[in-house]
Amino acid sequence: MDKRLLEDTLNLVYTIARTINTYEDMGEALRDIIEKIGKALHSERAYLLVKDPVSNMLLGRYGFNVSYEELSRLVYTIGEGVVGKAYKSGKFTYIPDISKNPYIMRKLRGGNKAYDVGLSFVCVPIKYKRKSVGIMGVEFRSKDMRFSVNELDYLLKMVSDIIGGAVYTYSKLRAENEYLRSENIRLK
Repeated sequence: MDKRLLEDTLNLVYTIARTINTYEDMGEALRDIIEKIGKALHSERAYLLVKDPVSNMLLGRYGFNVSYEELSRLVYTIGEGVVGKAYKSGKFTYIPDISKNPYIMRKLRGGNKAYDVGLSFVCVPIKYKRKSVGIMGVEFRSKDMRFSVNELDYLLKMVSDIIGGAVYTYSKLRAENEYLRSENIRLK
Protein backbone atom coordinates (compact mmCIF):
# COMPACT_ATOMS: atom_id res chain seq x y z
CA MET A 1 0.00 0.00 0.00
CA ASP A 2 1.47 3.36 -0.97
CA LYS A 3 1.74 6.25 1.48
CA ARG A 4 -1.19 8.25 0.05
CA LEU A 5 -3.50 5.23 0.14
CA LEU A 6 -2.45 4.48 3.71
CA GLU A 7 -3.23 8.07 4.73
CA ASP A 8 -6.64 7.90 3.01
CA THR A 9 -7.39 4.59 4.74
CA LEU A 10 -6.47 5.86 8.19
CA ASN A 11 -8.48 9.02 7.58
CA LEU A 12 -11.55 6.96 6.58
CA VAL A 13 -11.29 4.71 9.65
CA TYR A 14 -10.84 7.74 11.92
CA THR A 15 -13.79 9.55 10.30
CA ILE A 16 -16.05 6.53 10.77
CA ALA A 17 -15.07 6.14 14.42
CA ARG A 18 -15.66 9.85 14.98
CA THR A 19 -19.04 9.69 13.21
CA ILE A 20 -20.24 6.93 15.55
CA ASN A 21 -19.48 9.19 18.51
CA THR A 22 -20.94 12.35 16.96
CA TYR A 23 -24.55 11.36 16.29
CA GLU A 24 -27.17 10.62 18.92
CA ASP A 25 -29.35 8.95 16.26
CA MET A 26 -27.56 5.75 15.22
CA GLY A 27 -29.64 5.56 12.05
CA GLU A 28 -28.31 8.93 10.91
CA ALA A 29 -24.78 7.89 11.85
CA LEU A 30 -25.05 4.69 9.80
CA ARG A 31 -26.50 6.60 6.82
CA ASP A 32 -23.55 9.00 6.94
CA ILE A 33 -21.02 6.17 7.33
CA ILE A 34 -22.25 4.16 4.34
CA GLU A 35 -22.12 7.36 2.26
CA LYS A 36 -18.51 7.97 3.34
CA ILE A 37 -17.52 4.38 2.56
CA GLY A 38 -19.14 4.52 -0.87
CA LYS A 39 -17.31 7.73 -1.77
CA ALA A 40 -13.96 6.69 -0.31
CA LEU A 41 -13.95 3.40 -2.21
CA HIS A 42 -15.09 5.01 -5.49
CA SER A 43 -17.91 2.49 -5.51
CA GLU A 44 -20.86 2.28 -7.85
CA ARG A 45 -23.05 1.43 -4.86
CA ALA A 46 -22.65 0.60 -1.21
CA TYR A 47 -25.34 -0.54 1.18
CA LEU A 48 -26.00 -1.74 4.67
CA LEU A 49 -28.47 -4.47 5.52
CA VAL A 50 -29.52 -5.02 9.12
CA LYS A 51 -30.89 -8.25 10.57
CA ASP A 52 -34.40 -7.71 11.83
CA PRO A 53 -34.66 -9.52 15.17
CA VAL A 54 -38.40 -10.17 14.72
CA SER A 55 -38.54 -11.49 11.13
CA ASN A 56 -34.95 -12.81 11.14
CA MET A 57 -34.52 -11.25 7.66
CA LEU A 58 -31.73 -9.04 6.34
CA LEU A 59 -33.30 -5.71 5.39
CA GLY A 60 -31.73 -2.94 3.30
CA ARG A 61 -31.52 0.19 5.46
CA TYR A 62 -28.91 2.57 4.07
CA GLY A 63 -27.20 3.02 0.75
CA PHE A 64 -24.84 5.08 -1.34
CA ASN A 65 -26.17 5.63 -4.90
CA VAL A 66 -29.15 3.45 -3.96
CA SER A 67 -32.71 4.82 -3.97
CA TYR A 68 -35.20 4.19 -1.18
CA GLU A 69 -37.19 2.00 -3.58
CA GLU A 70 -34.11 -0.10 -4.35
CA LEU A 71 -33.27 -0.41 -0.65
CA SER A 72 -36.79 -1.71 0.00
CA ARG A 73 -36.07 -4.57 -2.43
CA LEU A 74 -32.95 -5.58 -0.52
CA VAL A 75 -34.55 -8.28 1.61
CA TYR A 76 -32.74 -11.58 2.13
CA THR A 77 -33.28 -14.65 4.21
CA ILE A 78 -30.23 -15.92 6.06
CA GLY A 79 -28.33 -18.09 3.55
CA GLU A 80 -30.03 -16.64 0.43
CA GLY A 81 -27.76 -15.56 -2.42
CA VAL A 82 -24.24 -14.25 -1.95
CA VAL A 83 -25.32 -11.73 0.70
CA GLY A 84 -27.27 -14.22 2.83
CA LYS A 85 -24.51 -16.84 2.53
CA ALA A 86 -21.82 -14.32 3.59
CA TYR A 87 -23.95 -13.29 6.56
CA LYS A 88 -24.47 -16.91 7.56
CA SER A 89 -20.79 -17.82 7.20
CA GLY A 90 -19.61 -14.64 8.90
CA LYS A 91 -16.89 -14.25 6.25
CA PHE A 92 -15.77 -11.55 3.83
CA THR A 93 -16.87 -12.43 0.29
CA TYR A 94 -15.40 -11.15 -2.98
CA ILE A 95 -16.94 -11.67 -6.42
CA PRO A 96 -14.61 -10.37 -9.20
CA ASP A 97 -17.37 -10.19 -11.88
CA ILE A 98 -20.96 -10.52 -10.69
CA SER A 99 -22.24 -11.15 -14.23
CA LYS A 100 -20.57 -14.57 -14.00
CA ASN A 101 -21.87 -15.56 -10.56
CA PRO A 102 -25.14 -17.54 -10.46
CA TYR A 103 -25.76 -16.71 -6.77
CA ILE A 104 -26.06 -12.95 -7.33
CA MET A 105 -29.74 -12.10 -6.81
CA ARG A 106 -29.81 -8.72 -8.66
CA LYS A 107 -32.44 -7.28 -6.34
CA LEU A 108 -31.29 -3.70 -6.88
CA ARG A 109 -31.49 -3.62 -10.66
CA GLY A 110 -34.38 -5.98 -11.18
CA GLY A 111 -32.33 -8.59 -13.04
CA ASN A 112 -30.40 -6.29 -15.43
CA LYS A 113 -27.40 -8.50 -16.23
CA ALA A 114 -26.00 -6.19 -18.92
CA TYR A 115 -25.07 -3.58 -16.31
CA ASP A 116 -23.30 -6.23 -14.23
CA VAL A 117 -20.55 -7.06 -16.74
CA GLY A 118 -17.21 -6.13 -15.18
CA LEU A 119 -18.81 -5.14 -11.88
CA SER A 120 -17.13 -6.52 -8.75
CA PHE A 121 -18.79 -7.04 -5.39
CA VAL A 122 -17.60 -7.46 -1.83
CA CYS A 123 -19.60 -7.95 1.29
CA VAL A 124 -18.60 -8.24 4.91
CA PRO A 125 -20.75 -9.22 7.89
CA ILE A 126 -21.15 -6.55 10.55
CA LYS A 127 -20.51 -8.15 13.91
CA TYR A 128 -21.25 -7.28 17.50
CA LYS A 129 -19.73 -9.48 20.19
CA ARG A 130 -18.72 -12.01 17.50
CA LYS A 131 -22.29 -12.37 16.25
CA SER A 132 -23.44 -11.08 12.85
CA VAL A 133 -26.01 -8.28 13.14
CA GLY A 134 -25.90 -6.96 9.58
CA ILE A 135 -23.93 -6.95 6.38
CA MET A 136 -22.30 -4.31 4.21
CA GLY A 137 -22.07 -4.68 0.44
CA VAL A 138 -19.98 -2.65 -2.00
CA GLU A 139 -20.18 -2.79 -5.81
CA PHE A 140 -17.34 -1.32 -7.85
CA ARG A 141 -15.57 -1.42 -11.18
CA SER A 142 -12.18 -3.09 -10.73
CA LYS A 143 -10.48 -0.29 -12.67
CA ASP A 144 -11.74 2.23 -10.07
CA MET A 145 -10.58 0.29 -7.00
CA ARG A 146 -7.35 1.47 -5.40
CA PHE A 147 -7.16 -1.40 -2.91
CA SER A 148 -6.13 -5.00 -3.41
CA VAL A 149 -8.68 -7.60 -2.33
CA ASN A 150 -6.68 -8.31 0.85
CA GLU A 151 -6.48 -4.60 1.70
CA LEU A 152 -10.21 -4.21 1.07
CA ASP A 153 -10.93 -7.23 3.26
CA TYR A 154 -8.86 -5.77 6.10
CA LEU A 155 -10.35 -2.27 5.75
CA LEU A 156 -13.97 -3.44 5.67
CA LYS A 157 -13.42 -5.75 8.64
CA MET A 158 -12.08 -2.77 10.61
CA VAL A 159 -15.14 -0.74 9.63
CA SER A 160 -17.38 -3.67 10.57
CA ASP A 161 -15.81 -3.86 14.02
CA ILE A 162 -16.22 -0.11 14.52
CA ILE A 163 -19.89 0.05 13.51
CA GLY A 164 -21.02 -3.31 14.93
CA GLY A 165 -22.29 -1.84 18.19
CA ALA A 166 -24.16 0.93 16.37
CA VAL A 167 -25.87 -1.57 14.05
CA TYR A 168 -26.84 -3.75 17.01
CA THR A 169 -28.24 -0.77 18.94
CA TYR A 170 -30.10 0.51 15.87
CA SER A 171 -31.65 -2.92 15.21
CA LYS A 172 -32.68 -3.41 18.82
CA LEU A 173 -34.21 0.07 19.17
CA ARG A 174 -36.06 -0.28 15.88
CA ALA A 175 -37.56 -3.61 16.97
CA GLU A 176 -38.57 -2.17 20.35
CA ASN A 177 -40.20 0.84 18.69
CA GLU A 178 -42.14 -1.42 16.33
CA TYR A 179 -43.31 -3.52 19.27
CA LEU A 180 -44.40 -0.45 21.23
CA ARG A 181 -46.20 0.94 18.19
CA SER A 182 -48.11 -2.30 17.65
CA GLU A 183 -48.97 -2.51 21.37
CA ASN A 184 -50.20 1.06 21.27
CA ILE A 185 -52.49 0.27 18.33
CA ARG A 186 -53.72 -2.93 20.00
CA LEU A 187 -54.58 -1.11 23.22
CA LYS A 188 -56.62 1.59 21.44
